Amino acid sequence: MARAYDLIVIGSGTAAQVASHRMASAGWKVAVIDHRPFGGTCALRGCDPKKMLLAGAQVIDDVSRMSGRGVVAKDARISWRDLMAYKRSFTRPIPAKHEQRYREKGIDTFHATARFAGPNTIEINGEAPLQAKHLLIAAGAQTGTACVFRPRTPQCGIATAPNPAVMISLRGLNKRAH
Repeated sequence: MARAYDLIVIGSGTAAQVASHRMASAGWKVAVIDHRPFGGTCALRGCDPKKMLLAGAQVIDDVSRMSGRGVVAKDARISWRDLMAYKRSFTRPIPAKHEQRYREKGIDTFHATARFAGPNTIEINGEAPLQAKHLLIAAGAQTGTACVFRPRTPQCGIATAPNPAVMISLRGLNKRAH
């Protein structure tokens, strides 16, 4: 037997949270499904953690640019391990906070990959299907491969757009990045 909802949201980032909270506040029965930790791309793998890492790089760049102009900081460097720990201090609590907010609003949450089984039906993890009057896909974005065209030889896949999810989870920097 399918569980019935007014709204099923696929994704758990900012857009998903705003839509699901507003509809739950209006009395709708709402479910949120995400196969990743709740919080979305911006809060966990994109905008916010990237800003923390860029701030560290900005300091190093500023010191470098001001060297010889009254700023003396010969040992200025990035400790990648410490910078990543700082980033994680912000991102680690986000999934639990998001889930708590959903619970407080009476929104059902599912950690699963959503699969359309019909126009208004979602299957998750082989469980009983979920049905909804309305479906919202708010699953964020992912970077893709860029095409690079060299004279007389168009080739795709030579360069890729930086993937923030990869960048913000690196365990270390290569020699050139120091």
